[in-house]
Amino acid sequence: MGFEDFCRQNNICVTRCCLPKTTKGLCYLLEDTYYVLLNCNYSIETNKQSLKHELIHILKNHFNQDVCCEDDCEQEVDKIMPYADQYLQDYGININF
Repeated sequence: MGFEDFCRQNNICVTRCCLPKTTKGLCYLLEDTYYVLLNCNYSIETNKQSLKHELIHILKNHFNQDVCCEDDCEQEVDKIMPYADQYLQDYGININF
């Protein structure tokens, strides 16, 4: 499945926008749609890594966790990131842009 199809089927909207320099990307859930914002001040390669990071949060269902678990969620994603390409491919996601 293509990346755009995956996003459409899972209510994920990805956009590049101007964010503070300290923020490479972020994701939030509003009603039934996930919004992934990537900082346009960073390179495409950095945006790819940020996108992978945010998609893992979505796939791990971190948005249904208590706010107090935020550090645990970040640690879980950090452990997966070295294997992010394979992890995402296991879900049928191939990021090519």
